[in-house]
Amino acid sequence: YQTVTARDETCGSGIVTFRKEDAPSVGVVAMLNSNGVSAALRFGWIRAAPHFYINDDDVDRFLGLLP
Repeated sequence: YQTVTARDETCGSGIVTFRKEDAPSVGVVAMLNSNGVSAALRFGWIRAAPHFYINDDDVDRFLGLLP
């Protein structure tokens, strides 16, 4: 997966924007949303915004759904 910005200690945002070259973002967003994971399509990229109310199990489920 490719991210828009580096994910390190200098990036404080909880928003993650990413894509995978061999997986059309529009299809991934539709699949995530149909499985109860909130994601949005932004200029061909997948945008997810995990925040305070997301627990480790939610993140694991999200990652498990990705192609």
